[in-house]
Amino acid sequence: MHARVPRTPSYRHHKPSGQAFVEFEGRRYYLGKFELPATKQAYHRLIQEWIAGGYRLPVAPEKLTILELVAAYLDHAAVYYGKPTGGHTSSYCAIEMALRGVLKLYGNVPAVQFGPNALRAVRKTWIDRGNAITTINGYANAVRAMFKWGVAHEMIPPETHAALCSLAGLRRGRGVGKDPQQRIPAPAAAVESVIPHLPRQLQSVVRLLLYTGARPSEVLNLKRGDIDITGNVWVAIIREHKTSYKGKERRLFFGPRAQSVLRPFLLRSDSSYLFSPKEAIQAIHANASVHRRPNQKPNPRKTERTLGDCYTCTSLNKAIRRVCDEHKIEVWTPYQLRHLAATTIEATADLQTASAVLGHSGLEITQVYVHRDNKTAAAWAALHG
Repeated sequence: MHARVPRTPSYRHHKPSGQAFVEFEGRRYYLGKFELPATKQAYHRLIQEWIAGGYRLPVAPEKLTILELVAAYLDHAAVYYGKPTGGHTSSYCAIEMALRGVLKLYGNVPAVQFGPNALRAVRKTWIDRGNAITTINGYANAVRAMFKWGVAHEMIPPETHAALCSLAGLRRGRGVGKDPQQRIPAPAAAVESVIPHLPRQLQSVVRLLLYTGARPSEVLNLKRGDIDITGNVWVAIIREHKTSYKGKERRLFFGPRAQSVLRPFLLRSDSSYLFSPKEAIQAIHANASVHRRPNQKPNPRKTERTLGDCYTCTSLNKAIRRVCDEHKIEVWTPYQLRHLAATTIEATADLQTASAVLGHSGLEITQVYVHRDNKTAAAWAALHG
């Protein structure tokens, strides 16, 4: 993602005084007598400091507020965690969530006064909200990372960041914070019960997640041009995925079952997303029992909600949850389908195959996703144990 670069302030002449000056955000900095080499050097130095500071001039550490530090850091994070095609990664969203709690309690407080007790107070709000320990510790690390970045840019003194690092993270089983629950495979019967109640597009997404072991975002962001259908096994190269920033390649492979799911969605341009919420809404309107008159005025919109070009992980999760709640079905999440697929692949092939299909770099990662059947272990123990 390429952020808009601000216009570089000019080297200007204040004629009444004969001084050179440069203006940043409405504030003038006088440099000395106009056209002298020393004032031009001062100008170039200020410009370079302004650029290096994220198009902000350094602020005296004792005057910098949490609000100003957060604003500067989020500008940096928006670029660092930006996607080439626009938008941000999940890391940016997590940072934004963490810093929202800091701003709520300490926005106008000088950054140098934000110490371990302040971080502990913010952490208490995350605990009260019911976040899991892993989430809370991740948020706290995001806050520390912001202060570390501030130290590297000479916005705050190093001892401020060092003090925050003295606050230990929460630990499981210590009575503080909610222990994280292990993610288990989605119940196969519950998945099959939900699928008929989903829009046609999301029915296909769920099927593909089961057949490919893909992450939800990898299927939801598929475009027609991503899929090569020339071979017996179709292949999609995923350009934006969890480890793409490391230069790793990710491919999805579609066998006969997955191909039958994909085939109805291939008649579109290469740049079009396969699974469109707009198409789902059009289908709902087309199948509605009551239709609008040709000259009937549109109803005013009740919300600011707009439909995107493709489904998001959040919208998929909400759709599944809504069906589960309405039809009293055991609740499961889209990412549990990846665990279910991994377990199925390992049971029908081996761990190496499961690792290759899921796109993992090592077997130890795949073992987290594979949930072996206790009945099989019990059966072996009954015979040999």
